[in-house]
Amino acid sequence: MKGYVSLFAIAIAADMAAESLEIPVPGSILGLVGLTGWFVAKGKIDPAIEAASGVLLKYLALLLVPVGVAVTDLAAGLNGELLAMVAVSVAAMVTALVTTVGIVKAAQRFRTKRTIAAQS
Repeated sequence: MKGYVSLFAIAIAADMAAESLEIPVPGSILGLVGLTGWFVAKGKIDPAIEAASGVLLKYLALLLVPVGVAVTDLAAGLNGELLAMVAVSVAAMVTALVTTVGIVKAAQRFRTKRTIAAQS
């Protein structure tokens, strides 16, 4: 329960920060960046947060069901713009995947260098 409360508190604090600072970044993004920074600085992930986030990730696909229903309902009213929307969606997905792979590889290199330095 502590993990869920912590994640919820971080989400609320980040939303409040984004709103009060009037920056064009969603609070959820600020929260993820802050949480990642905290874990990097701490050097480990809190077990309660890790357990809670594992359960949330397990059921993440359920959050996409309403999006699929909405797209299905809206597809009829697109009048020829469906191909353009699919192309943009595919381009966005490929961009996100390439960016994610780049970030993961950079994090792995950083972690390897940090491990080697610690062993020396």
